[in-house]
Amino acid sequence: MKKRTLSLLAATIIVGFLFSACSLVDLFLGDRNEKLVGDAVPSGPVLITGGFEYTNDFVVETYYVAHAVGLLDMTGFVLRDKEWELPVESQVLGYMDLDAENDSATYRLSLPAVPAGEFNDVDNDNKEEKGLQIFTVAYNPNLTGGVFSEVCSPENNI
Repeated sequence: MKKRTLSLLAATIIVGFLFSACSLVDLFLGDRNEKLVGDAVPSGPVLITGGFEYTNDFVVETYYVAHAVGLLDMTGFVLRDKEWELPVESQVLGYMDLDAENDSATYRLSLPAVPAGEFNDVDNDNKEEKGLQIFTVAYNPNLTGGVFSEVCSPENNI
């Protein structure tokens, strides 16, 4: 009987130490309010927010019903290539709140940790180099039924 009492007392003390060291919430869920430190902190911007006004309310409010903004690869513009197709892999969509009454909208777009755009060598130094990725944030309504901007073709069922 004494051995059982000592075991129970030891277990109670151990459990007491555990609960005094951290709360039950932290023990099971972790500290949700913990701040990022060191390498975990992004070194650049992570969110783009903004707003805009428009004057062509007929098109925006009649033809397009699924509104969004997109982070779009500008390689076609850099190359001046009108046939260049925007890769789906490089597109990042953001939330857009349309205010049809005031012909305006606000948006919020989370930036990717590793962008998937094409690299462009734009420094004009006549050396072949990797270059950089160039994007724009643009109004990106659902034109084709799919979530992303895609080329209309029979293969895509568009």
